[in-house]
Amino acid sequence: RVDIPVTRGSRAAIELSPDAPTGTVVLVPGFTGSKEDFVAALQPLARRGWRVIAFDQLGQWQSPGPDAPEAYALELLGADARDIVVWAGQSGPVHLVGHSLGGVVARSAILDAGADVASVTLLCSGPGALP
Repeated sequence: RVDIPVTRGSRAAIELSPDAPTGTVVLVPGFTGSKEDFVAALQPLARRGWRVIAFDQLGQWQSPGPDAPEAYALELLGADARDIVVWAGQSGPVHLVGHSLGGVVARSAILDAGADVASVTLLCSGPGALP
């Protein structure tokens, strides 16, 4: 477990890394999730040579957030994800994977916040919020 600094504080994360990683994968959970949603994938990816980071978004499990709805604007969540990509990318390119709302946040991290990633995967993510 690590705490990753972002512009708006820090986010709790799980990080697994082999001795000589192939690259880095950052996993973004969905609306009702947390970093623990990816527990089953962390060790298999690390065993295959990947440095893997799964984090709690603002207001999830070990990354508490305020009651103010405006703190959870998509662009702000995207900026948080961008900050995590920057932190993770100190050792090379980052592959960003977002599940559900996490995919929409990953999209915002790239399009709105300018995250520089090697690839992005949107897992079970639609084009935007549900009506």
